[in-house]
Amino acid sequence: MKRLSLFLLVLSIGCIQLFAQGTLQIQNGTYLVASGTPEIVLQNVSWKNNGTFTADSSTVNFNGTSSDTIAGSAVTNFYGLKINNTQDTVYLEKAISVTDSIYFIAGILNLNGNDITLGTDQGGLSGESETARITGANGGEIVKVLPLNAPSGTNPGNLGVSITSASNLSSTIVRRGHVAQDLSGSNSIERYYVIVPANNAGLNASVEVSYFDAELNGLTEADLESWHQTGTNWINYEPDMTDAVANTVDITLDTLGTFTLGEGALKLSPKVFLQGAYSSGTMNDNLRQANVLPTTEPYTGLGYTQVTGGGETIGAEVLAATGNDAIVDWIFLELRSKADSSVVVRTQSALLQRDGDIVGLDGVSPVNFS
Repeated sequence: MKRLSLFLLVLSIGCIQLFAQGTLQIQNGTYLVASGTPEIVLQNVSWKNNGTFTADSSTVNFNGTSSDTIAGSAVTNFYGLKINNTQDTVYLEKAISVTDSIYFIAGILNLNGNDITLGTDQGGLSGESETARITGANGGEIVKVLPLNAPSGTNPGNLGVSITSASNLSSTIVRRGHVAQDLSGSNSIERYYVIVPANNAGLNASVEVSYFDAELNGLTEADLESWHQTGTNWINYEPDMTDAVANTVDITLDTLGTFTLGEGALKLSPKVFLQGAYSSGTMNDNLRQANVLPTTEPYTGLGYTQVTGGGETIGAEVLAATGNDAIVDWIFLELRSKADSSVVVRTQSALLQRDGDIVGLDGVSPVNFS
């Protein structure tokens, strides 16, 4: 493979084009300095930074028809990055940062297990589409950090998640990844978000989640609902609105965290009273008050046969609820075949409230069966 070795190059305002089937390599101990606002066009040329790249206000343009890479022992801090690969993919082999924007004209930018950190101010994505976008089935995330004070339809870094809340979220980390999540036996779309604000309680936030058809992962678009991770568990919630034309799902959240989209689960809200704990219309929660309720379901250890379930856990905050929603005990549920009631098709460990409601692992929602 032909290699282009670069020792020292100073660029002024203008454009430099490199044509080759090889690599632009900044060797260890050497510098590439872009002065002003030039555009460095790589025509079927990969990027390997083992030295120092000073970007100033330049743009590096991957413009070609071959598979190219961004690699090197040093982290490259781009100002602008343009993806215009009409036939193939640009693969990250090293984490990078982008101060301004990643401009999508054509082709795919594959995270390939590496992160992209966007600039605090204007850093973001521009022009993503079904055929020009970021992917990353084997890991990596796009990361944006910014302050959010009473955001109104704010889409941090244009990552595809718009947030509205009257609260001051303060400094907020937004991460977007493209690994399909295991939602208790079913798969999510090939996109998820992790949003971590400094203030993360009582937000009453309206969140609009966007996606591309190419990320549906074989799921039925009309059946998409929101799934939220609580500890190691995924809880399914019905959305406020879905729009299969605009490719959006709207949800309301009091706290932000990790969430994705997947087909809606079967949601059950059974009710039962335990005779030993029953008293005047409700049950006592003596076990919870005595701190003897386990935070991991007890049925696996007791020899119960699990079908797609087992190992469910809850956070200590779930057991902090008092009143009628206080947790009395764990409950083991089985779904059996309507054709043969001896056949168990799904199992799920759930929780029992004082008022008899059987709820999911967040202590309040219906029980989900994928």
